[in-house]
Amino acid sequence: MFPLDLPQLTFYQEVCRAGGEGLTVGGQCYEVALKVVSEMFDGFARWVDGLHYYRHDQPGEEPVAPKEELAIDVLSSGSAFLRWLVRINNCVSKQPPEE
Repeated sequence: MFPLDLPQLTFYQEVCRAGGEGLTVGGQCYEVALKVVSEMFDGFARWVDGLHYYRHDQPGEEPVAPKEELAIDVLSSGSAFLRWLVRINNCVSKQPPEE
């Protein structure tokens, strides 16, 4: 990711504190970054929805596994989402209490 010069709190902590609206830190507005994060969450949700087809939308009794190439791509993108969510969780869980 790119370095953000925020006082004391990380970007994701600031997003949580601001509720995702009108975030300005040190006079700098992060509206574009918030839109990117929002779209990334939407992408993760679509990724999860897409995978449900292998679990719940199979035509026959026996499930059909994805082809190896697709399985590798799915696991790779899922790993990236997981690393991102862990980073957010770690940042947010260290958030100081609100004053």
